[in-house]
Amino acid sequence: MFKTDMHRLTTFHNVRVNPSNLPEEIKRDFPEYQEVLTRMLSLDPVERPSAQELLQMPLFTKKSKRDLMMEIEDRDKQIKEMQRKMKELERRIAACKE
Repeated sequence: MFKTDMHRLTTFHNVRVNPSNLPEEIKRDFPEYQEVLTRMLSLDPVERPSAQELLQMPLFTKKSKRDLMMEIEDRDKQIKEMQRKMKELERRIAACKE
């Protein structure tokens, strides 16, 4: 994530000065953590979540096996739909080349 030691130090300094200055990599690659990190790093202690509040956040609650299986099934459906669309596009491309 950090290209150099100076980049790392600058990033930490910027976040310390203004917690909303999270690195773009975190915002892009881990959007589900953005709100939690911003709140946890807040300069105002009143805005920071307690340990109890953190444990109640969806990010930190464990999902049931059933919930995980449903997510897997949904993603499988999405993958199959994307594969179907890709095949259709490949068919169209091949038809254009003829």
